[in-house]
Amino acid sequence: MQLVLIHDRNDVSPEIINALRIDMINAIKKHLDIDENGIDIQLQRKDRSVALVADIPLRPAQKPNRGKKKNA
Repeated sequence: MQLVLIHDRNDVSPEIINALRIDMINAIKKHLDIDENGIDIQLQRKDRSVALVADIPLRPAQKPNRGKKKNA
């Protein structure tokens, strides 16, 4: 309910939030491996300000095998 009220007061439609979500995911995926299923994006209101808060979990990075050669 609070998220709906924030949308109404700030003229931010659910469609805009969804478009932002898609754009942010695509931009971040270019550089990092993320867990798309765990993403949570919402507007949070504090006093008279509103913040767009994105919780985007990262997957563990694969460590490269530097200097190690496979035996032939």
